[in-house]
Parts: sequence; C-alpha cells; structure tokens
Amino acid sequence: MKIVMTILVRNEDDIIGENLKYHLNNGVDFFIITDHHSTDGTLDILREYEARGVADVRVEKSNEHHQAQWVTDMARRASDIYRADWVINNDADEFWIPKKGNLKDFFETVDPKIYKIHAPRFDFFYRPFKNVKFYDAMIFREFVRRWTKCCHRAISDIVVEVGNHDATSESLSGSLSMESIDLLVHHYPIRSLERYKKKMIEGTTSVLSTPGIPQELFFHWKQALQAIQNNTFEEFIKKSMKTDDQINEGIRNYKLILDDTLQKFFLK
Repeated sequence: MKIVMTILVRNEDDIIGENLKYHLNNGVDFFIITDHHSTDGTLDILREYEARGVADVRVEKSNEHHQAQWVTDMARRASDIYRADWVINNDADEFWIPKKGNLKDFFETVDPKIYKIHAPRFDFFYRPFKNVKFYDAMIFREFVRRWTKCCHRAISDIVVEVGNHDATSESLSGSLSMESIDLLVHHYPIRSLERYKKKMIEGTTSVLSTPGIPQELFFHWKQALQAIQNNTFEEFIKKSMKTDDQINEGIRNYKLILDDTLQKFFLK
C-alpha cells in the first residue's frame, strides 16, 4: 500500500510544515507539491522535505491560477511515476484524519470495487489569539459538513476538478464511489486576518486573470476580495468567527463540536 499526497501551495509557511509532518506520520509515503509564487518561507520548508527524499517539489511561475490542471498533472504523476495505490489531493490547510488508525489502515478496508472516496470536510473557526499555534487556538468546528473532498485510486487518466471536490476517469467510468464517515478532513482556512487577507487578494487576482475559469467557481474568494475592496472585510470575517457565547450555544444546539485531534497529535 503506497499513498501519495499532492498539494498546491502558496505562502503557507505557518501551516505547511505541520501538514507534512502530520501526514507523513499517519500513513502518507510521499508528497508531490507544486509551489505557486510563494514569497514567504514556504519553499524553504518544502525543500527540506525534498532533501529527505519524501517530496517531489515543483515550482509554477505562471501568474495565472490553473489549479485543476496542475493538480491533475500531479495526480497522474503519482500514478505513472511514483506507482501510488491511493492519491489524496490536498490543500495546505487541510488534514485528512481517519477515525481509527492511520490512513493506510483506512484504505486497506476499502472495497476493491471503489475507486474514489468523498470525505466530509469540516471548517474550524478562527479565534484571534496572538502567538498561539493554529491547532491550539482553533479547536471548535462545524458539527455538520458543508463540503466533501475527494481522494482516489492511482489512475493514469484521472481528471481532478477545481477545489479537489471530485475526480473522474474515463477508463473507470463504470466503477463505484462512496462517501465515507470514517475519514474526515479538518480545514483551518483562517489562522490570522493579515495572512487570510493577503491570500484573498493574491489568489483572487490570479483567478480573475486566468481565462476559462467558470464564473461560479472561487466564489468565496471573490466575495472576500469584494469585501476588502469595499472596506467591509471586518464584517465579512465575522462569519468565520465565534464568540464564547456563540460557541457554547452552538455546542448545546449540536451545531459546533470541540475537536482537539490535531492539538493532541502535536502535543505528543
């Protein structure tokens, strides 16, 4: 069983090291990573893992944002070059967490007829603490998922959709897929307001300069950029924050849950 994880990353040096460490210690064998114009310490961290022989780091210098194409290329490379059994297409702020054991344990239980799995993704809420690691500050998440992310068997003709929410293959068009309740994706999108604001400006500007991207995609990025331009960003970001009273009410009403899985991992 060989698991290869792909990641497209840009300016995520506050979380990419933790991401790689966590997954490497929980069943991932190798990473294929595309760095898109990082100007912080992200690429230095990636090179450390490349030097250890557990990562293939690629640098994309295009000003455009061809996310689906780049991830598809990495996923096919995982199949054709690195002979993976399973491929997880990930983002720097997402952690794939099986309910039992590690990722290898999970994939070994999957029916051979299943070629892709949709895992529920849960957003963790931003909490404005200073000088605190994201996994210590962000321990409350949604109780009910809004999105799923997709992982799949290694396939030469796989096509990964924008956002890694789905993947298709002509050669396996008749094969089965499933949504799992035993594999969760923890999502930590906003670790600091300054970093998130910069990401929305850079990322959305890149998306808007890219021909061929359907208008309805990256809508949350576009909403954030519009809020920044309209000087309503503070009001916009409140949707991703919870006061102590809101957290207590959310827990009572089964809308929020305390989940310190990642915090416990890094405390080991």
